[in-house]
Amino acid sequence: MLCGKMRTNHFNGVFAIVKKFFEIIEPTYVFFGEKDYQQTILIKYIIENYFDKIKMIVCPTIRNSNQLALSSRNSRISKISLSETSAIIQALKKTCIDYYLTTGLKDFKKLYLLNDVCRTQYVEIHDERLLHQKHGIKKISDITNNRRIFIATYIENIRLIDNQSLEEYDNL
Repeated sequence: MLCGKMRTNHFNGVFAIVKKFFEIIEPTYVFFGEKDYQQTILIKYIIENYFDKIKMIVCPTIRNSNQLALSSRNSRISKISLSETSAIIQALKKTCIDYYLTTGLKDFKKLYLLNDVCRTQYVEIHDERLLHQKHGIKKISDITNNRRIFIATYIENIRLIDNQSLEEYDNL
């Protein structure tokens, strides 16, 4: 599902490395960004099953003035494409959310932008609690029942991911 479907064994590597770091460092607190939402669920799983004394803080996604999620990958995109990237991702989010809220349907493939600048890998909407349950998280009482849109797209062959709560829809 989501990035796990597209990036075979990526999360297996993240699991192994983070678990080893936690064993060596023995942190009291860890901070992970909400931008990599699926990864934060994996870290919660590791903590819940192996390191229950660690407190995890999920930090909100930091966005630029055009609402593009900040990422080190953004520096690899040309300035011309970077200015277009934010508009493309925001338009894609808005179009898919409007479609979902109007129809209740989640098949967005016909809504993807097809052009030379942007190649969309996926757009999906998931319930946060259900997503945590599917990833084996048992303690979900503090998880909101919000829905969240997830996007993976390529701009100039650079993979960008983003997600946002539908409850933040007015900010798009």
